[in-house]
Amino acid sequence: MAAIGPAHFVLTLKGSEELSLRTYRLDIKLRSLLVLVQKCSPTVEAILQKSLFPRDEALERLRGLVKDQFVALDHGGSIEAPATINGGSAARAAPQAESGYPVLEPGVALSQARFGLSDFCLDTFGVEAQPLIDVISAAVDIAGLQGVVDQLVARARKGRQDSLLAALKAQVRDINESRI
Repeated sequence: MAAIGPAHFVLTLKGSEELSLRTYRLDIKLRSLLVLVQKCSPTVEAILQKSLFPRDEALERLRGLVKDQFVALDHGGSIEAPATINGGSAARAAPQAESGYPVLEPGVALSQARFGLSDFCLDTFGVEAQPLIDVISAAVDIAGLQGVVDQLVARARKGRQDSLLAALKAQVRDINESRI
Protein backbone atom coordinates (compact mmCIF):
# COMPACT_ATOMS: atom_id res chain seq x y z
CA MET A 1 0.00 0.00 0.00
CA ALA A 2 2.98 2.28 -0.43
CA ALA A 3 3.07 5.15 -2.87
CA ILE A 4 6.10 6.90 -4.31
CA GLY A 5 7.60 9.24 -1.72
CA PRO A 6 6.19 10.01 1.71
CA ALA A 7 2.42 9.90 1.25
CA HIS A 8 -0.16 10.99 3.76
CA PHE A 9 -3.92 11.10 3.59
CA VAL A 10 -5.52 14.51 3.81
CA LEU A 11 -9.17 15.28 4.31
CA THR A 12 -10.81 16.94 1.36
CA LEU A 13 -13.47 19.58 1.77
CA LYS A 14 -16.04 16.82 1.41
CA GLY A 15 -14.40 14.83 4.23
CA SER A 16 -14.27 17.89 6.47
CA GLU A 17 -17.91 18.64 5.80
CA GLU A 18 -18.85 15.10 6.75
CA LEU A 19 -16.95 15.26 10.02
CA SER A 20 -18.19 18.67 11.07
CA LEU A 21 -21.75 18.64 9.68
CA ARG A 22 -22.59 14.99 8.80
CA THR A 23 -23.53 16.25 5.35
CA TYR A 24 -23.22 12.86 3.61
CA ARG A 25 -24.43 10.64 6.50
CA LEU A 26 -21.57 8.13 6.30
CA ASP A 27 -21.75 5.08 8.53
CA ILE A 28 -19.75 4.91 11.75
CA LYS A 29 -17.00 2.77 10.21
CA LEU A 30 -16.24 5.28 7.46
CA ARG A 31 -16.47 8.21 9.84
CA SER A 32 -14.03 6.52 12.22
CA LEU A 33 -11.49 6.26 9.40
CA LEU A 34 -12.01 9.94 8.60
CA VAL A 35 -11.38 10.77 12.25
CA LEU A 36 -8.12 8.78 12.15
CA VAL A 37 -7.03 10.74 9.07
CA GLN A 38 -7.97 14.04 10.69
CA LYS A 39 -6.61 13.48 14.19
CA CYS A 40 -3.38 11.58 14.11
CA SER A 41 -2.97 8.87 11.52
CA PRO A 42 -2.53 10.20 8.01
CA THR A 43 -0.45 7.29 6.69
CA VAL A 44 -2.05 4.10 5.46
CA GLU A 45 -0.04 1.90 7.82
CA ALA A 46 -0.84 4.05 10.84
CA ILE A 47 -4.54 3.93 9.99
CA LEU A 48 -4.44 0.16 9.58
CA GLN A 49 -2.67 -0.21 12.93
CA LYS A 50 -5.10 2.04 14.81
CA SER A 51 -8.29 0.93 13.10
CA LEU A 52 -10.50 -1.45 15.04
CA PHE A 53 -11.55 -3.17 11.82
CA PRO A 54 -9.86 -6.11 10.06
CA ARG A 55 -7.07 -5.03 7.73
CA ASP A 56 -8.85 -6.02 4.50
CA GLU A 57 -12.05 -4.25 5.54
CA ALA A 58 -10.15 -1.09 6.49
CA LEU A 59 -8.27 -1.15 3.16
CA GLU A 60 -11.49 -1.55 1.21
CA ARG A 61 -13.15 1.28 3.11
CA LEU A 62 -10.09 3.55 2.56
CA ARG A 63 -10.29 2.83 -1.17
CA GLY A 64 -13.94 3.87 -1.08
CA LEU A 65 -13.13 7.10 0.77
CA VAL A 66 -10.52 7.98 -1.84
CA LYS A 67 -12.81 7.03 -4.73
CA ASP A 68 -15.66 9.08 -3.26
CA GLN A 69 -13.26 12.02 -2.66
CA PHE A 70 -13.55 12.20 1.13
CA VAL A 71 -9.75 11.88 1.37
CA ALA A 72 -6.84 12.35 -1.01
CA LEU A 73 -3.16 11.43 -0.93
CA ASP A 74 -0.65 14.21 -0.34
CA HIS A 75 2.86 13.59 -1.61
CA GLY A 76 4.75 16.49 -0.06
CA GLY A 77 2.52 19.26 -1.39
CA SER A 78 1.00 17.68 -4.49
CA ILE A 79 -2.43 16.19 -3.99
CA GLU A 80 -3.38 12.95 -5.72
CA ALA A 81 -6.67 11.16 -5.87
CA PRO A 82 -5.59 7.64 -6.83
CA ALA A 83 -7.83 5.31 -8.74
CA THR A 84 -6.79 2.56 -6.36
CA ILE A 85 -4.77 2.24 -3.22
CA ASN A 86 -2.05 -0.37 -3.06
CA GLY A 87 0.21 0.63 -5.92
CA GLY A 88 -2.50 1.15 -8.55
CA SER A 89 -2.39 3.87 -11.16
CA ALA A 90 -3.22 7.34 -9.99
CA ALA A 91 -4.63 10.30 -11.83
CA ARG A 92 -3.36 13.70 -10.70
CA ALA A 93 -5.93 16.03 -9.25
CA ALA A 94 -5.56 19.79 -9.19
CA PRO A 95 -4.27 21.18 -5.90
CA GLN A 96 -7.03 22.51 -3.71
CA ALA A 97 -5.72 26.06 -3.98
CA GLU A 98 -6.32 26.10 -7.74
CA SER A 99 -9.97 25.11 -7.30
CA GLY A 100 -10.76 28.33 -5.43
CA TYR A 101 -10.77 26.52 -2.09
CA PRO A 102 -8.94 28.57 0.57
CA VAL A 103 -5.74 26.73 1.53
CA LEU A 104 -3.11 27.99 3.96
CA GLU A 105 0.33 27.57 2.43
CA PRO A 106 3.01 25.66 4.34
CA GLY A 107 5.42 28.60 4.59
CA VAL A 108 3.15 30.99 6.48
CA ALA A 109 4.08 32.03 10.00
CA LEU A 110 1.91 30.15 12.49
CA SER A 111 1.49 33.16 14.79
CA GLN A 112 0.49 35.41 11.91
CA ALA A 113 -1.99 32.84 10.59
CA ARG A 114 -3.47 32.46 14.08
CA PHE A 115 -3.86 36.21 14.42
CA GLY A 116 -5.43 36.61 10.97
CA LEU A 117 -7.93 33.80 11.47
CA SER A 118 -8.81 34.90 15.01
CA ASP A 119 -9.37 38.46 13.82
CA PHE A 120 -11.50 37.20 10.92
CA CYS A 121 -13.66 35.08 13.25
CA LEU A 122 -14.09 37.89 15.76
CA ASP A 123 -15.08 40.37 13.03
CA THR A 124 -17.44 37.87 11.42
CA PHE A 125 -19.10 36.18 14.39
CA GLY A 126 -18.53 38.59 17.29
CA VAL A 127 -18.83 36.99 20.73
CA GLU A 128 -19.98 33.71 19.14
CA ALA A 129 -16.45 33.31 17.73
CA GLN A 130 -14.93 32.23 21.05
CA PRO A 131 -15.07 28.44 20.40
CA LEU A 132 -13.35 28.93 17.04
CA ILE A 133 -10.76 31.24 18.57
CA ASP A 134 -10.03 28.60 21.22
CA VAL A 135 -9.39 26.00 18.48
CA ILE A 136 -7.21 28.48 16.58
CA SER A 137 -5.19 29.22 19.71
CA ALA A 138 -4.67 25.53 20.40
CA ALA A 139 -3.47 24.73 16.86
CA VAL A 140 0.14 23.59 16.85
CA ASP A 141 0.66 23.68 13.09
CA ILE A 142 -0.74 25.00 9.82
CA ALA A 143 -2.68 21.77 9.29
CA GLY A 144 -4.59 22.45 12.51
CA LEU A 145 -5.42 25.95 11.32
CA GLN A 146 -6.47 24.52 7.95
CA GLY A 147 -9.01 22.45 9.85
CA VAL A 148 -10.57 25.67 11.13
CA VAL A 149 -10.63 27.07 7.59
CA ASP A 150 -12.33 23.84 6.46
CA GLN A 151 -14.98 24.23 9.18
CA LEU A 152 -15.62 27.82 8.11
CA VAL A 153 -15.95 26.79 4.47
CA ALA A 154 -18.40 24.03 5.42
CA ARG A 155 -20.40 26.50 7.51
CA ALA A 156 -20.52 29.02 4.68
CA ARG A 157 -21.59 26.41 2.14
CA LYS A 158 -24.23 24.88 4.37
CA GLY A 159 -25.73 28.31 5.05
CA ARG A 160 -25.23 29.36 1.42
CA GLN A 161 -23.27 32.36 2.63
CA ASP A 162 -21.28 33.32 -0.45
CA SER A 163 -20.14 36.58 1.14
CA LEU A 164 -18.63 34.67 4.10
CA LEU A 165 -16.82 32.32 1.73
CA ALA A 166 -15.49 35.25 -0.33
CA ALA A 167 -14.28 37.05 2.81
CA LEU A 168 -12.60 33.86 4.07
CA LYS A 169 -10.82 33.37 0.73
CA ALA A 170 -9.58 36.97 0.92
CA GLN A 171 -8.35 36.48 4.49
CA VAL A 172 -6.47 33.28 3.61
CA ARG A 173 -4.97 34.99 0.56
CA ASP A 174 -3.77 37.85 2.80
CA ILE A 175 -2.25 35.37 5.25
CA ASN A 176 -0.49 33.51 2.43
CA GLU A 177 0.88 36.75 0.96
CA SER A 178 2.40 37.72 4.30
CA ARG A 179 4.72 34.69 4.31
CA ILE A 180 8.17 35.20 5.76
